[in-house]
Amino acid sequence: MATLIELEKPDVLTDVLNALRPAGRVFCCSELSTPWAVSMPASASAYFHVIERGGAWLRLEGEKQATPLASGDLLIVPHGNGHVLGDSPKTKPVPLHRLIEDNADSRRLMRHGGGGAQTLMTCGSFQFESGDHNPIIAILPPLVHIHSGRGGGREQMLDWLEPTLKILAYESRNPRPG
Repeated sequence: MATLIELEKPDVLTDVLNALRPAGRVFCCSELSTPWAVSMPASASAYFHVIERGGAWLRLEGEKQATPLASGDLLIVPHGNGHVLGDSPKTKPVPLHRLIEDNADSRRLMRHGGGGAQTLMTCGSFQFESGDHNPIIAILPPLVHIHSGRGGGREQMLDWLEPTLKILAYESRNPRPG
């Protein structure tokens, strides 16, 4: 008698994400040195930021409180809110469009700052098909901050995150065909 082996168990989260049909892109890899700060405009797309090395602060437009970020953290701004990323909540930000103009020759690498301690980041955006009308997207908070898990007792829960983000950063910094 043949035995049926279940290769994959149903995964509700995967089903939900597949139904949303996300499409994204990396728009820049950043090498930032203190002091630095960048203001990101509000967008119809969601933003994501990966802190590869160093640290930063993120403050959403209209908020007074800034969120500290560490190496290995993943941030998602699911509603495309404008925000500021910087070495300190007090550093005056430069608008993203100006930095893009200043770094036009370097293709996808953006350099900015005053020559101090360095932070490496990969930034991008993504959209969900019919996300504006999707109740799942609507209930997401303005900021999703997934900590690297180092030292917080959450290492096992996030074992997948660090290698995934390293691959994303590597692929972004070393573009190849395909």
